[in-house]
Amino acid sequence: MNSAAWFLLPQAAWLLLLAPALVLATWAGRVRRRRKLQQLARGHGTEHQERSAELAYHRRVIHGGGRWRGWSACAGLAFAALAAMQPAWGKGRSALHPQGADLIIALDVSRSMLARDLQPDRLERAREEIRQLASAAAGCRIGVVIFAGEARLWVPLSDDLVSVADLVGLAQPAALRRGGTDLGAALQTAAAALPEPGDRPQAVLLISDGEDLAGSGLRVAVELAQDGVVVHTVGMASSGGSKIVVPGEDGETFLQDQEGQDVLSRLDPTSLQAIAAATGGRYLEVGVAGFLRVPVLADILSRAPQSSAEDSTPPRNRYVLFLLVAFLLFLPSYGRHAARG
Repeated sequence: MNSAAWFLLPQAAWLLLLAPALVLATWAGRVRRRRKLQQLARGHGTEHQERSAELAYHRRVIHGGGRWRGWSACAGLAFAALAAMQPAWGKGRSALHPQGADLIIALDVSRSMLARDLQPDRLERAREEIRQLASAAAGCRIGVVIFAGEARLWVPLSDDLVSVADLVGLAQPAALRRGGTDLGAALQTAAAALPEPGDRPQAVLLISDGEDLAGSGLRVAVELAQDGVVVHTVGMASSGGSKIVVPGEDGETFLQDQEGQDVLSRLDPTSLQAIAAATGGRYLEVGVAGFLRVPVLADILSRAPQSSAEDSTPPRNRYVLFLLVAFLLFLPSYGRHAARG
């Protein structure tokens, strides 16, 4: 359907025949009233008073408002028929649709992500954010890398975003053998999961509460930037920090260091900020629920090529205008019958 189309439902054109039918019926009714008027004009005797009242009514119908009310009803019927044909003209709203992007999410599943300074804990909060991001990323392909002291491809790049969200919920610290936080390994594995650069923009979303103590994450980020890959980073912890809850023989306990002291894990954003800055990405800190999908998706999709849907957009349906005119034209006839009733 192009923008020059006039009627979206032309097969309803037969309804237009009702208008001339009503014109003929109106004309026939006026002929009958004229004849009746002539008969009433010759009336006399005891029925003279009743005939005079009826005579006055038919004169009003023929010579007064009845004429234009009849034609108004005919025109209203014609406009109602045109509305049924759904007249349309002008261009509909053109829209620019992103062609999509490829996003690898690198999720920290180290034991420090079990800290509860975020509710219910850092890892579950991150998983929920990823699920919300996936639900709003139509047209994109998403893959997932999990990491701690090592990294592993958890979900290959896929456009089945429902399955991606489901599999993220299964990511646990026990899925990796080596503890710690190796941001460099996470970014290398994420880069390997991306296809060769093409028309689709590529990005990595690194979610972690750890520091890049060895500096390997920043080195890999610089290499990714040279390939046009943007890395967004998220500090998934609070600045105040929290002890790390781990299951024990007698229930939950706190993770301790080699000296037997409880480990306090807190956010140090310096490393994550440097990685994002090196690639032209964003650094974010956890806020209200759903905070990832707004800035991250907006940035990723803004880099995607845009395709215009203007040519395939149908003209705007204007049937409401015709229905409104038909309603206004029918009002005098309705008022007449209501007054008679």
